[in-house]
Amino acid sequence: AQFDILITGEGSFDAQSLTGKGTKTLINHFSNKVNKIFLCSGKIDPTIKESLPANVKTIQLKDFFETEVESIRFFETGIAKACSVIMKEIDS
Repeated sequence: AQFDILITGEGSFDAQSLTGKGTKTLINHFSNKVNKIFLCSGKIDPTIKESLPANVKTIQLKDFFETEVESIRFFETGIAKACSVIMKEIDS
């Protein structure tokens, strides 16, 4: 079946994510089956980000805060902000 979007994520998307963890497995499986994949994580390794398929939109929760500690402490706020970003993308 063809889906419009997939939303996935984990605490930190890094080299360890490429070793069979669920998020990378979902990206691999669905990258040709969905229009857009939203990868929401606390932080995303920039070198790994470059290797993702073109239809993967990355959202780092740490970008919504002044410090990484704040992003961990207020993760619910970060997730809400990430949802706002996703909704804007979907609506455009």
